[in-house]
Parts: sequence; C-alpha cells; structure tokens
Amino acid sequence: MPKLFCFAALFLTMSGCGGDPQHYFSEGNRQAAMGKFAAAVESYDQAIILRKGFPEALTSRGLIHEKMGDRQKAVSDYTKAIAAAPSYVPAHNNLASLYLDEGNIREAFSHLTRAIELEPNYAYARLNRGMLFYRTGNCAAAVSDLSKAIDSNRSLPLAFYYRGLCYSRADNLTGALGDFSAVLALDNRFAPAWLESGRTRYSMGDYQGAVGDFKNAVELQPGAYGHQYALAKALLALGDRAEALSRADAVLALKNDYAPAWALKGDIFSLLGQQAEAREQYLRAESASAGSPENAAYYRSRAFAAPAGGSRSRPAPKKRR
Repeated sequence: MPKLFCFAALFLTMSGCGGDPQHYFSEGNRQAAMGKFAAAVESYDQAIILRKGFPEALTSRGLIHEKMGDRQKAVSDYTKAIAAAPSYVPAHNNLASLYLDEGNIREAFSHLTRAIELEPNYAYARLNRGMLFYRTGNCAAAVSDLSKAIDSNRSLPLAFYYRGLCYSRADNLTGALGDFSAVLALDNRFAPAWLESGRTRYSMGDYQGAVGDFKNAVELQPGAYGHQYALAKALLALGDRAEALSRADAVLALKNDYAPAWALKGDIFSLLGQQAEAREQYLRAESASAGSPENAAYYRSRAFAAPAGGSRSRPAPKKRR
C-alpha cells in the first residue's frame, strides 16, 4: 500500500515522501476530498510532526475535526495555526465561522475583522461577517460586506441569499428577487431560496410565480409545514380554493396545532359560503392558540364575526298594504 511505503521510507531516508511535510499535506487534502477523514487526519498529523506550526495543515486538520463533530479539537487547531502564523487568514475565518455557529458574536467579529484587515478581498471572511451583521440586525453593514464578497467570488450562494434577505427587509423586492434567482442559478436545490423567492413574488402580487416557487420548496422539503402553509396561502390568493384547502390539510397533517392553518381553512370555507364550517375552523385556531391570549381572542372574534356580503340570512321584507 502506498501509505505504508511512505512510512517505511521514513526509516530509510528523510528524502522523498517520507520526509516531506508538503507530501503529507497534499495526501491529507486528497483523502479529505474523498471523504476519508480519519486517514486525512493521520496525514495532517505527519505533516505537522515534520513541520512544527504548519498553519495550512493545522487549519485543514481543524476543518476535518469540525466535520467529524469534534469542535474542541477544531478550535485548538485553528488557534495553533494563528499562533504559528498570525497573518494566516483562513485560520481566522474558520475559527470565526465556528464561533458564529456557537453564537459567540464577539469572538467571531474579532477574527473576521482581523481576516479582512489582512486580506480585504477574502470573500469567505466578507461572507461570514455579512451573515454576522444580518443576524445582529445591521443590514446596511451586511449588504456592504456581502456585496464585496460577491464582487470577489460570484459562486457563493449564501452571499446572494443573505443579501436578498436584507433587501427584503428594506422592501427592495426587485433586488431581493434578483438575489434569490442568483442563488437558484447556482444551486436549484436550495429550498430556503425557493421559499424566499416565493414570498417575494407573493408580496409583488405575482401569485402564479409564488405558487411555482413554493411548490419547488415543498418538493425539496415536504416535511416543512411552513412551506406547505405558504403554498396554501398563495393558492388561495390565486383563487384555487380547493387546492388551497388540500394544502392547508397537509399543513395540519404535519403540525396539527398550527393555528394559522386552521384559520386559513376558516377563510376558505367563509369564501365558499359555508359559515358553520368556517366558524368551526376559527374555533380550532383559537384552541391551538391557547398559549397566546391575544391570538386566541383574534381567532375567536373571527369565529363570531358576521358573515360577509350576501351570505348572512336576512328577514323577509314586510308586505305593504
């Protein structure tokens, strides 16, 4: 086996694969790309033994530890890489990304800002800091970083996705739709982008387009009740009451206590002129909202509101003498 040969050569000579840390680093990268994580760690171990403080190998090993679920070892490796080479940007970025996942905003921001100071066009650091700004509600700063990430690397779906979310918050629906479309051009199996594209089209009054997007989201994540609910609402807006009712039932099959779905059924029955059935659905929505008195009261008021239009029974007019 080639790997055993290299280890054997180590005892014979320090030249060739046996004494070359770069060889083991490259071998680790090859194994990691094949999903052979345990073997990759062994190769990175050997590279680090032969070259103390090898930042690339330490960072790559940290990433493998992270993928294997050992975040403590990942933090240790990224930290060692930074100690050995304070200007090695990928180690700062990877450590910050891990902190961001853990919700440690302060440490994540510190390392990302350092990475950007060292390399302003490093797209991954810009992306991660843009996501951090989005999570903390600073969409102006997020759009700035995400736009710079996109300028440096237009193949990052998450950069377009989070910028689209920021555009949605600012009611820039055209910009949002453009970014969600860009995400889907890069990865058409990214269900959240289909969902947000559908929501944007719905807000723009394009109910047909919204239905198509929501159907794609549902197909990719059939167990997501929120996707089914969004589709049901769009179908109702489009005028397809029967299919909307079917989708509302699909929501409730996934989450029986989802009050908005019961209320949506109430709306559908009300539009169909079936007021008794509508009242029953609104009362089910009230029951499902027991933990929220305000919502429960709202649904109860819907249940006992007077029927709209001509669906209300009226007394016969009196005859004139």
